[in-house]
Amino acid sequence: MIREDTYLRAHSMRFKRRLRRNEQSNIHPRGGVAAVEGAIVLSVFLLVLFGMLDLGLLLLDYNTLCEATRRLARAAIVHGQMAAPAQTVWGPAVVSGTAADGTDYATTLGKELATFNLSAVNYSIQWPAGTNRPDDPVQVTVTYRYPPIIPYLLGSQTVPIQAVSNMSVQH
Repeated sequence: MIREDTYLRAHSMRFKRRLRRNEQSNIHPRGGVAAVEGAIVLSVFLLVLFGMLDLGLLLLDYNTLCEATRRLARAAIVHGQMAAPAQTVWGPAVVSGTAADGTDYATTLGKELATFNLSAVNYSIQWPAGTNRPDDPVQVTVTYRYPPIIPYLLGSQTVPIQAVSNMSVQH
């Protein structure tokens, strides 16, 4: 009887140890789920982070393009019909080209667009009144296709941006 009682106690103790071990191992039964959730959250976080970076760079390029357009319009208004003899007269015919074409217009535009692919920047200078006399309007339009870091995030391969500047001929 003593042997049987000792056997039962020992068996009961082993069973309790096993039960405690199982309980301890069941404390974190979803350990793999945390890794999956972390991967999902990290991928969404990185997508949002790079999307914000991409939109910030798009805005920077747009602001740079606006400034370059303004400077080209400023150059156009001082190259009117009454320009100084040392300067060439621009207009009144419509002028268009790329910022890499080597003309005076492209040179003026290219100074501001140091980080751009100049062959992808198109410009157009128009004199809506048909003359380049003082007080006549000049309209400069510059377009560029921004290549995003994450193309599928913005829905296309490139994003077209355009800047327009209107000024009056000064001389």
